[in-house]
Amino acid sequence: MLKNYYKIDENSNMYSFLRRLKDKKNSHYIILNTEPETFISMKQIALKTSNLTDKLKNIKITIPKIKSDNSIDIFQFLVESGSILIKSNDKYYDFIDGLKFVKKTKNILLNKKIHDIFKNKKYSLSEKNKISQAKQFLINEKTNLIPITENDDVIGEIRTIDFLISDFTETEHQDKKIKSLFDLEIINLMNKNPIIVDCSLTLKDLINILIKKQLDSVIITNNNKLEFIVSYQDIFKLFLITTKTSNYRIEYIGINNFFEDQIILIKKYSENFIKKISNRSKYNHLKLQFKIIGNKIGGHKRKFEINYILSGDKDTLSIKKEISAGTSDEIFNDRVKDNWNIVLMFQEGLKVLEKKVFK
Repeated sequence: MLKNYYKIDENSNMYSFLRRLKDKKNSHYIILNTEPETFISMKQIALKTSNLTDKLKNIKITIPKIKSDNSIDIFQFLVESGSILIKSNDKYYDFIDGLKFVKKTKNILLNKKIHDIFKNKKYSLSEKNKISQAKQFLINEKTNLIPITENDDVIGEIRTIDFLISDFTETEHQDKKIKSLFDLEIINLMNKNPIIVDCSLTLKDLINILIKKQLDSVIITNNNKLEFIVSYQDIFKLFLITTKTSNYRIEYIGINNFFEDQIILIKKYSENFIKKISNRSKYNHLKLQFKIIGNKIGGHKRKFEINYILSGDKDTLSIKKEISAGTSDEIFNDRVKDNWNIVLMFQEGLKVLEKKVFK
């Protein structure tokens, strides 16, 4: 949960705000005093602002909100919102909280080497390139980091935040001979001691570095030779893909005894159930057995038995439920109709099973 933040007036202009901001280097955003709540991205100020006298409110972004205290729900909302910052109830969460969540999971990728996981695009600039080229590159590539290389050796880096902690916050450069700061070579702006991570380290090592240094991206090297860049978005995307494809399994036995529309709904609710359970517990395998009991009873209904079997880490939970299905257009009172609603009764069984999981 985000703790180190403060709020400011949206009517402040960017120049006065940046001059007063002491910790520009470790700031990714600032929350504004507005309703609904909004924030400004430091990247937005660095790359998209042409006039530092503009008001902060002109580039404000609404903070996405979710009502949940569940860490899984919060993480998924953070990723799906595409925002660097969200709010749940009265607490703020950002990408660092997302990285901490990934770190706490039991995902097998955490212990794999970086070079075995990522195959990201490789790009860099030279120290001889202009600062204006670096800024345009950051905008075009939608990245926050550019490695500066010489013969593929990493000799520096430029981050979007560098445009805020340098003399770019001044109205005029001290050297009158320099027509424009953006005409200077990159060597005048770049960080000559960049943070680099060797590709032989594990994903967990990488996440620890990002959290400790409060970084949104980092340069990956192989014996100081540039390999690629990894950002928190890359890690989130990787994590969601692996959990969606391999974290749970569902088996349906005898489900074809139902009508097509019933099968669709049963599978939908089963999928939602196991996603939730597998993310919050050790159980990740749901087996559903549907069996017809006899034929028709009284000419207008059939009885079914459903076995719900949930397993994971050598432990198993199971329940049985009998339901009845109507087969005619006869009008029944509401209570009888509810009892004969296959999908509704199937959901009731899932709720009972969920209670057993979290008992």
